[in-house]
Amino acid sequence: MSKTEEKGTQRKPQNQRKSSGKAGREKTGSPRQYGEIFRTLTRRNASRSFRDYGIYTATLTAVSALMFAFHSLMFSEDILKLCEDGGLFIGSMIGAAAFFIVFIMAWLVGYIVRFMANRRSREFGTYLLLGVSGRRLAGMFIRENLILGGIAFALGLLPGMFFQQVLTSMFMGTMDKAYHLKAEISIWNILLTLGIYLVIFWIALLRAGRRLKKLNIRELMNAERANEEIRQKHISEKTLLFPMAVIYILIFMLLLWNNRINNANGIPLCLGLFGSVYLLYTGIAATVCRYADKGGRKIYKSANVFLIRQFSSKIRTMQFTMGTLTVLFTVALLVSSIALMFMDYQINMMEQANPFDILLFSPETEDRPLLEEKQKLLEDFGEIEDVYVYSIYTDGDTDMNDFFYDNLPFFQREGYEDLTAEGENPSYFSCDAYMKLSDYNYLRKAAGYRTVSLEEGTYLIHAKTRVKETAQKALKETLVLPNGEGLKGAELYTEGFCQSGLNGSDYLIIVSDQAAETLTPYYSLLEAQTSGVMKTGALDALDSADESYGKRTLGNSGMTYEDFYWADGTDEIFVYMAENFVKGEILDTMNFIITVVAYACIYTAVVFLCVALTVLSVQQLGDSGKYRFRYDTLRKLGLRPEKIHSVIRKQLLIYYMTPFVVSAVISWIIVKYISDSFVFYTGIRQNSILYFAGAAGAVAVLFLIYFAATYIGFKRNIEEKKIC
Repeated sequence: MSKTEEKGTQRKPQNQRKSSGKAGREKTGSPRQYGEIFRTLTRRNASRSFRDYGIYTATLTAVSALMFAFHSLMFSEDILKLCEDGGLFIGSMIGAAAFFIVFIMAWLVGYIVRFMANRRSREFGTYLLLGVSGRRLAGMFIRENLILGGIAFALGLLPGMFFQQVLTSMFMGTMDKAYHLKAEISIWNILLTLGIYLVIFWIALLRAGRRLKKLNIRELMNAERANEEIRQKHISEKTLLFPMAVIYILIFMLLLWNNRINNANGIPLCLGLFGSVYLLYTGIAATVCRYADKGGRKIYKSANVFLIRQFSSKIRTMQFTMGTLTVLFTVALLVSSIALMFMDYQINMMEQANPFDILLFSPETEDRPLLEEKQKLLEDFGEIEDVYVYSIYTDGDTDMNDFFYDNLPFFQREGYEDLTAEGENPSYFSCDAYMKLSDYNYLRKAAGYRTVSLEEGTYLIHAKTRVKETAQKALKETLVLPNGEGLKGAELYTEGFCQSGLNGSDYLIIVSDQAAETLTPYYSLLEAQTSGVMKTGALDALDSADESYGKRTLGNSGMTYEDFYWADGTDEIFVYMAENFVKGEILDTMNFIITVVAYACIYTAVVFLCVALTVLSVQQLGDSGKYRFRYDTLRKLGLRPEKIHSVIRKQLLIYYMTPFVVSAVISWIIVKYISDSFVFYTGIRQNSILYFAGAAGAVAVLFLIYFAATYIGFKRNIEEKKIC
């Protein structure tokens, strides 16, 4: 055979191989066909996930609706008009809540994405066997979740608009402002909510995509077992973690109960509490496992062995997750309790503590040019009537001040430094403050209170509710007037009386007009009522008048207006520290601040609760298919359908209640500590534990909704083959 022929015979197989390769490519399809196949798969899988993870989708929809509704407050023209710096404040509060919500929602999305990926790991392994690249597989999975998130976001816009109207109406109602329902859609609100939503999914899916790209076929085929893997190493040692964690939590609660936690030890103790929550579940898992292995006396009673084994296997694979859910429940209970505290103060204390329309301060005692100028300024902002100018007096001593400094719990609490010893920022005026009876009765009548009488040789005290016990003790003291006359305490009154630096600070001593003649005028006040609504800007004008008088001399004393020390009392949390009180402007500002803070707390609490309950629900519903065989076995063993349904309820209830009960115990003592401090500093008449009860009741409603949805879905899943 010639070389030419030889070469020809060699080329022929090559041509044949080339032809067969071309035919093979035509048979498997073009890149465009590949793309269409994967797009179809993506849509089908997204539709299946939407159906299989309905509670997760519902939570995403609810959160997108809440985001849209709460973020709309930052762009509402009606709300922004209520406060000069309202946009900045409401933006900072809602923004702070959104910051935490982004990371919690990213954790939820990431957790569910990993859960979904593990359940579909065999499917993904099959795709790899068929030649699909890891990059394409990751891209397909990410697109599925983006479609799911996009659908939830779109579905959340309509209820979000409804919630927007509800929130705005409630907000305006708390401000006592009229509001008419209207369609108010801000493109900036939609873009902000969408942007936050995309950040959440970007944070969650970025890691999931990277993980899928690196997995091989063997890892994917075995990944489904990851959720069922039970580590039983060092069980005996781990059981010790349970009593250790319980002891630490009890010590923390005891320290908090006795007010032994301060700035120095607070952070380390709280970090220890945080860690003990996670160690608690490691200990619980080991303890339940050990009990199940040893076969306790009650384990074989009824369906206990089934429930204990189920709970044991579940908690051992979800120790960290259960700890995280407990933290979420605890935070939700705490912030919702704080929201109730703020709203309670807003409803029950704001108006009561400040009964006068206008009250203006001046250090003048004889001629009162500053008060005259302030009165003229007020007339430019609205109609004022019943103007009344009066004096606060002093005896030049500090006997009553000293009594309050020595006996009021505010000054006796641990860690408090008596600043009066250093001459810096004392809570009370430099001398005891007095008011004569005629002025007192006029003001009581103006505030809507009944007038009082005073027997000769006696005095009474008007004080804030929060210092009532100390003021009651002070009435036992005998006051000596400058002329040597002694006065005995008679009665105590605690109605709201503007006592944060105007009508005294915390307290005021009331004496007869005759006794007041022996006292020295200390400072002056102007009280007035308004007819109609005052224009905004009155406070700024009054403060400017004070500044213009700052360097002027007070009579013949040589003291300037600025030299006079003005004290605002011991109120904390909610206190308006200013020398001019215009009720309309001040209460509007304080109402605005309280409402925004309460809304931010409610926003955070609802989202945290939805996240925690969604994880619990998805875990049970996702595993319900695996439980089908086990419940079928119970049926074959003679368990009636109603008894099987009872076992399902018990299984879900144990699983749901474990993190909730732990969080309730921890948050109860923390809320009690916070609410006791709240009552102590604000003087609100409320049992502190009611705040926690109200928050727990609100949480229970959402808890029952998720539990009922999970129970119905779980029962439906195990009954697909009519086993019950």
